[in-house]
Amino acid sequence: MPKVSIIIPTYNRVHYLKATIESILSQDYSDYEIIITDNASSDSTSSLVEEFNEPRIIYHRNKENFGIVKNHNIALSLCRGEFIHIFSDDDIMLEGSLSEKVRIFERFQNVGIVHSDIFEIDENGTKTDNEFWVNKFWIKWKDLHSKDTYFQKKEYHYYLYHIYNIIYMPAVMVRRSVIDKVGYMNENLKFLLDWDYWLKVTLFYDVFYINKKLVAYRVHRKSITNDMSGEVYTNEIKLIKESLKVDFPNDNWLNRSRWKDVLVASGYYTNYRMSKIISFAWKMILKKLNKR
Repeated sequence: MPKVSIIIPTYNRVHYLKATIESILSQDYSDYEIIITDNASSDSTSSLVEEFNEPRIIYHRNKENFGIVKNHNIALSLCRGEFIHIFSDDDIMLEGSLSEKVRIFERFQNVGIVHSDIFEIDENGTKTDNEFWVNKFWIKWKDLHSKDTYFQKKEYHYYLYHIYNIIYMPAVMVRRSVIDKVGYMNENLKFLLDWDYWLKVTLFYDVFYINKKLVAYRVHRKSITNDMSGEVYTNEIKLIKESLKVDFPNDNWLNRSRWKDVLVASGYYTNYRMSKIISFAWKMILKKLNKR
């Protein structure tokens, strides 16, 4: 049985998938299987996988397109490894991504999620943003993730719930036991499946962050997040919070902090959906709060 299962749910990404698979096969860690779940692609995905002639690749083609989340769950259900690395069909796995994460899991038995830093590349693979989190989502990212860090579950759950999804899914490896504890991903969601899942996992498991860029995240016109409207985002956040309360009523110790505490903890929290005017207003409010 392989130690690590790497899942790559895919749909019509043959032009990126080759580089993705090659980046995994070039890792310095070899005890793994690659599970590719093809969501009924109409391109030459199956032929590409066949060309690799790699026994560690398990290719599963769905009879129809079941949607993003179910395709992830199908991949998870096929995993045999003790640890599962979730990956994307258009990203690049960098050197040491597997070996460093396995090392952390073997050292810390209470850790359920290991993730790392990332940088951004464009359609052609050119680096475009070396400080992805700081520039795009949260300016205090570096304060929290300045070094390899072990986070207690309650602490990281707080950050995820009150601030933002600060874990990039293809930078994540989880224990296989996580699925036994919290189940599969929520198929009522379409875009924020990972945020929902990390919130559930951190009810039970600690988190370890590796302060190294171990994934190149590709941004392009067909990225799934480009299709998410503000209304859809709001609705999915509502579903996530309802799911936490319904599915884990006895384990849900969510911190209902005062709005001042949430603002202070957020570090002038802004994201790409907020206008410059709203962003400026948040900063002014926080400055006044800090003077009190």
